Amino acid sequence: MCGIWGKVGGTLEEGQACVGRLIHRGPDAQEVWASATHPIVLGHARLAIIDLSPGGRQPMVCDEGKLAIVFNGEVYNFLEVRRELEGLGESFAGGSDTEVVLKAYRRWGPDCLRRFNGMWAMAIFDARPGTGGGQVFLARDRIGKKPLYIRLGDGTFEFASEVKAFTPGPRALDPEALSLYLGLGYVPAPHCLVAGMRKLEPGTWSMLDVERLTLETHRYWDLPAPPAAGARAEEEDLLAKLEHLLLEAVRLRLISDVPLGVFLSGGVDSSLVAAAAARTSPTPIKTFTIAFPGHGRFDESPQARAVAAHLGAIHQELTGPPLSEETVREWSAHVDEPLADASILPTFWVSRLARQAVTVALGGDGGDELFAGYRHYAQAVRYAEAMGWLPAGLLGLAGRLAGVLPPGVRGRDTLLGLRAGPEAFPAQTMPCFDRPSLHGFWRGGAGRLAAEDFLMSQLPAAGDLVARLTRLDLRTYLPDDILAKVDRASMACSLECRSPWLDYRLVEFALGEVPSALKLTPQRSRHLQRRLFERWFPDRFDHSRKQGFAPPLDDLLRASPAALWRELMGPALPLFAPGKVGALWAAHQHGRRNGNRLFALAMLGRAMANLGLPAASAVA
Repeated sequence: MCGIWGKVGGTLEEGQACVGRLIHRGPDAQEVWASATHPIVLGHARLAIIDLSPGGRQPMVCDEGKLAIVFNGEVYNFLEVRRELEGLGESFAGGSDTEVVLKAYRRWGPDCLRRFNGMWAMAIFDARPGTGGGQVFLARDRIGKKPLYIRLGDGTFEFASEVKAFTPGPRALDPEALSLYLGLGYVPAPHCLVAGMRKLEPGTWSMLDVERLTLETHRYWDLPAPPAAGARAEEEDLLAKLEHLLLEAVRLRLISDVPLGVFLSGGVDSSLVAAAAARTSPTPIKTFTIAFPGHGRFDESPQARAVAAHLGAIHQELTGPPLSEETVREWSAHVDEPLADASILPTFWVSRLARQAVTVALGGDGGDELFAGYRHYAQAVRYAEAMGWLPAGLLGLAGRLAGVLPPGVRGRDTLLGLRAGPEAFPAQTMPCFDRPSLHGFWRGGAGRLAAEDFLMSQLPAAGDLVARLTRLDLRTYLPDDILAKVDRASMACSLECRSPWLDYRLVEFALGEVPSALKLTPQRSRHLQRRLFERWFPDRFDHSRKQGFAPPLDDLLRASPAALWRELMGPALPLFAPGKVGALWAAHQHGRRNGNRLFALAMLGRAMANLGLPAASAVA
């Protein structure tokens, strides 16, 4: 796991400065390379995981400088791909997966991506005969576990793992991206909060013509179609296949030249990953969790301890700290493009704990989306049934009444979603600012792309309600919130996180073979996963728990210094109507549930400060 950077028209001095801003992603080595024949510079900050020798360092160059790569991520099946390449006559100087990626590209071009099982953001400079003035091949993994930002214009092209790593210059807010962020709490790809930048989308690759500075993008992978309606599926066969695929995914992700551990929240997803690791590892696994004692459902530590004890794991637990000035300033320094998911805090804290003992951690991300674990899937199904007999006029009235209620009132968001219909229900119950709450709040909101409309534009047309909603989250919420959160929090601590549930073979199985009826039943969610949990754990374990590393944000905010949050929000305040943010804070102190909204504004303000975005009305 690393940080990458590159620029057409850049200099070695620029590269050294930009890579230096990625040192938290790669503390083991920072190097910059410039082509002797073309105006391109590549930089890399290395977190050594596979092949710790100098032979694994990057940028990695071959063919007398005609090919050079910077790579962030891991290809877990690199040994298998290497053996295939060796059978075709390729030779290798070292033992890293990066060299395998480079030689695979030399042999197969962009089609090499289809052979890889892993996570990646990569750039390969290619000046071999037939490439004209040279090319830069950029690619992102199928699901979007690793980030890749790009900027094309003004006679240059630049890319990086984080926005902070780009060369400094005048910057402005992108209004469409800001509108989406205020609604969703994240900026979905390909949008970026900084005007002129964008994110490469998951499952795509791009080719830059270095001489002409033109960019073409292609999709090499997409989510599979759902099972055909009425297709027969034997539950026991599917359960056996799920067990096999999870064990294989975990086995691959235990390949490392550095110590590994498992994030264990106590929920089904992480418990199954820990159990698979314990079954696969020849030595006791290390597990890590965070506790919030006294905060009810937010504290999963007793379940995590019980799971770890059952598995014979070496378990470490951290008590979540308060949102003091010290803890807030510590993690807010790492804010890049803003993310309003407050679970980034415990993820950061537990990553820092884990990094004291390991360099790689496995997590449970992806299970909810694959097996319908989120509550809003079951809610949407219930509302779909209710809408069959509730009068349309009553539903519309409920939605209109909800729209005039202040944000944070209990039940407001649910009532608002009733008007929209079951498919649109998740889009109408977003965690941050919906369309009515933004009206009169954000000065620049009129006519901008609303988050609700964006989500509806991404909703797949094929499949039943559960299949469509889970795919929507896999396209949007998972890569741009959940995976972005894990990447930023873990890499801030120089820790690599791996996600066995998002092995592409498991994704294709869960979406293409498992019917919704074996995910969400009238009695419970994630049915097939729970069957596997029941097979691997005794009856005394609770398989209904679903929390993850989520903090009691509303309570923590009420107990934290108001002046600190005003300071964090400060750069963003001129974007909003006078007094509105203060009223939101005051309402929260009196019992309204505005924690997510206030946290979103604080992260926006911190991002603007960290990225050098102007504080006034400078919107592109």
